[in-house]
Amino acid sequence: MARFAHLTDLHVSAPGAGLGSGPKPDTAGTLRRAVEMIAGMEPLPDFVVVSGDLTDHGDEASYALVKEILDALPVPRIIALGNHDRRAGYHAVFGDGPSDRPLSYQQMMGGVQVIVLDSLVPMQVGGSLDQDQIDFLEDALQQAPDVPKLIVVHHPPQVDPSSLPWTTLDPGSTERFSAALQGYPVIGICSGHVHFDRVSLWQGIPIVISTGLHSTVDLAQPRALRLVEGSGFALCQYRPSGLSAAFVRVTPETRELRYVEDIRRRGLPPRRAAR
Repeated sequence: MARFAHLTDLHVSAPGAGLGSGPKPDTAGTLRRAVEMIAGMEPLPDFVVVSGDLTDHGDEASYALVKEILDALPVPRIIALGNHDRRAGYHAVFGDGPSDRPLSYQQMMGGVQVIVLDSLVPMQVGGSLDQDQIDFLEDALQQAPDVPKLIVVHHPPQVDPSSLPWTTLDPGSTERFSAALQGYPVIGICSGHVHFDRVSLWQGIPIVISTGLHSTVDLAQPRALRLVEGSGFALCQYRPSGLSAAFVRVTPETRELRYVEDIRRRGLPPRRAAR
């Protein structure tokens, strides 16, 4: 069994980076709050997935701020890149110097093989998996064919052919991705990019996306892209029966209505007698 938190779309900007008009959410503050919430969990998750768009502009100062905040996590982290990221800036801070190499790797976490893919296409909003990424995926899958696998990729595969093309992987990547995963025990895919909470089944595999830590899309306005306040992350648990995901709100802060201490030990609170 593995329990992990899934953060996405941090969009952090260091002070002075990406100045422009319009309201700017305090993404660094939101990330700090999310890290504090995760660090205060009991029990702690086994690891934390961060599925891309770490920064808003890909500059080194913003990556340094992200790293400073994430370093407070008391558990290992798995990081992927998104379309707002820049590989050179990321590697300069998190790696061993500026590099344009894609960020793809694998790691065993809590009995699960986590495989990270890089769907970033410079200067494009939508995502793609080139042949090098597919080759890496196929090799990683073959190294531990019977171990449960979690895939982390910023852009989700195209579940609905009528969806807007910039919201997913392109159709060719989706097809190659699907073919590579056939026959392997893939427990789920963690993605981001679309800024709303969603779990969907694709080829029988659950795709978990949370609204992220920047803003959320108003789904009641389907003919427009309306971004509103609101951020959160997913808390996921893998059991032999499959993957489950619950969504945790970070902002706006919630107003407490009731608090029952140690509910697991005490059981359900008694119901009040009807009057």
